[in-house]
Amino acid sequence: MQEVTLVAIDLGKHSFHLHGYDRHGKAVFLRKVSRKQLVELFITLQPCSVVMEACACVFRRT
Repeated sequence: MQEVTLVAIDLGKHSFHLHGYDRHGKAVFLRKVSRKQLVELFITLQPCSVVMEACACVFRRT
């Protein structure tokens, strides 16, 4: 596997969708993994940045 410098994770209840990128921003892999597989994958990867989905709700008073 090419050197992965960034892993983006789309969180789910039972599985995760992972996108791996190299230092040039080129997609290296796209995988759907279970919780157990997620841990096993990160054990084998070199240190890299990991980003997770995030959202924020803004409430306005009227």
